[in-house]
Amino acid sequence: FKHTGYVPPLFPALSLAIESGSKGGTYPVCLNAANEEAVFAFLNNEIKFPDIYKITRKLIDSYENIPNPHLEEILQEDENIRQKTKELIRSMR
Repeated sequence: FKHTGYVPPLFPALSLAIESGSKGGTYPVCLNAANEEAVFAFLNNEIKFPDIYKITRKLIDSYENIPNPHLEEILQEDENIRQKTKELIRSMR
C-alpha cells in the first residue's frame, strides 16, 4: 500500500489507517482490533469519542509488527490486541 495524497488534519484516524496499511504486516490487524474494541467501549458509554483515536494510536505506537504473518499469527495478534485494548480502557476509568 502506498498513499501519496493529502489527508486533512480533521481526520486523524484516516492518517492512522494509512500509516498502518503502509507499514503492512500485522499493523492493520492491530489497528482494526484496537479500533473495534475502543468503539465498543464508546458505544457502551465507557469512554468518550476522542478516546477512540487516542486508544488506537497508543496501541499502534507500542505495537511490534510481524512483517509476513501466517493466519495463526494474525488470529493470535487480533486476540492479543483486543485484550490489551480492554486492559487500557479499564485503566482509564
